[in-house]
This record gives sequence, C-alpha cells and structure tokens, in this order.
Amino acid sequence: MKRVIPILLLAALAAPATAQIQVTELHLLHYDYMRKWRFGFTIGGHVFDYAIANSEKPVYGAMTAYDGTVYPGGAPLMAEVTTPGTGFNINGIVDYRLIRNWHLRSGFGICFGQRDVNFYRGENGPLMHTSKYDSYYIEVPLLLKFSANRHSNFRPYVVAGTAARYNLSGQVNLAKGVVVGTTPFEPFYEGGFGFDWFYYYFKLSFEVKYAGGLVNVKSRHVAEGFEPYADAITRMNSRMVLFSFHFE
Repeated sequence: MKRVIPILLLAALAAPATAQIQVTELHLLHYDYMRKWRFGFTIGGHVFDYAIANSEKPVYGAMTAYDGTVYPGGAPLMAEVTTPGTGFNINGIVDYRLIRNWHLRSGFGICFGQRDVNFYRGENGPLMHTSKYDSYYIEVPLLLKFSANRHSNFRPYVVAGTAARYNLSGQVNLAKGVVVGTTPFEPFYEGGFGFDWFYYYFKLSFEVKYAGGLVNVKSRHVAEGFEPYADAITRMNSRMVLFSFHFE
C-alpha cells in the first residue's frame, strides 16, 4: 500500500501534462500532406560582398589617393570589401511537393543593396579609391527542399540548389566611383536550413541561406584613365548570406 500511494500521486501529476499533449491541435494537415502546389511570399534581408582575387601587378606611374595625396608608382593596387554591405529582398514562392518530405521550390523576386570596394596602395597602404556598387537583382531560384518529419506544428528542413540573378546596375558610374564595371548575369549555388511553424491559417518559415557566385563578374568596361584599377583585379565573385521569412 505504501508503494501504491506514491505511484498514484505521480500518475495524478502526470495526467494533466499527458492530456495537454494529447489535445494539441495540429494545424494545416491537409495543406501539409495532401496539397501538391503551394504559393506564398518572402520578406528578408541579406549581407553580401565580393570575393576578390588581386593580380598584385605593380602600377608604373604616380597615383593620387582618396585624400588627394600623390604617391609614386611601383606598388600594386589591392582591392577588397572591408565591410560587407546589407540589403533587402522580396520574393514570390511557388512550391511543388514531389513526395512526402521532398519539395521543389522556385519563385520570382527582387534583391537590392550596396557593396563598397576599396582600393589600397600595397597590402596595408593608404586608401586610393572607393567604388560603391549598387546591386538591383532580378532573381529566380530553383531549390530542392528536404523536410524532417513533422513534430506537432514544427518542422526543420534543409535546402540546396541554384539561382539565376540579373543585375540591373553595375555599369561604370563615376558619380558613385565605380570605375570597373560588372557583368549583369550571375548564376549562384545556394544552400541553407530553416524551420517551419504551422499556424491555424498559414505557415511561417525562417531560413538562413548562403549563396556563392559561380562566375567572374568583372567586365571589360573601365572608366577612362582608371585602367590600373581594372588590372588590379583578376576575379570578382559575389557571395551572400540571406535571412528570410516565408509566408504560405
């Protein structure tokens, strides 16, 4: 009898918690498991810059720094993005359920922001010039999404795929200090993870994704008199980290 009473007390304490678990309402079950096509939109932000490979060719001739100081030639120009830029993106969502846990996701959107490329005289030399690259992308991603098994109204997932982005900006623009142009079309590879939350009327997802540019975006267009700045760069590849909220 002495053993029975503690067991009954434990059962009584556990009963409310058990009952609470049993009555948890599962939202959007038909939408989650039965519907093939889903639609929605994305609002998010991103941090992005360029991965730059420098040629390290010495510049023969005097160079004028950003502050007006004139330096003799002989040192190479070094380009880098010292502070990554930030931006904003809005996308539509078209999601097709392939099988239970696999989805194919695409959409159409816009993505914009700014990156500052600084040119220095030598490795740790003075600042010579700053180019402010505005980016206005039209983008179409194509991603494969794998979701873990659903736990109540929560489910984690991973995504991977590609995205095609077309930059409406990036031309030579002396007003912005852009002396080396960039090519408009940029294919990217993408990968990341996220979490789905199912509510009564909609599904909310939070996602973190990395995108790396697959092509060298440095173009042949150079402002007259700034040829050494173009010669300083061998490759420029875009890279981005995106933080997104998806609503379906």
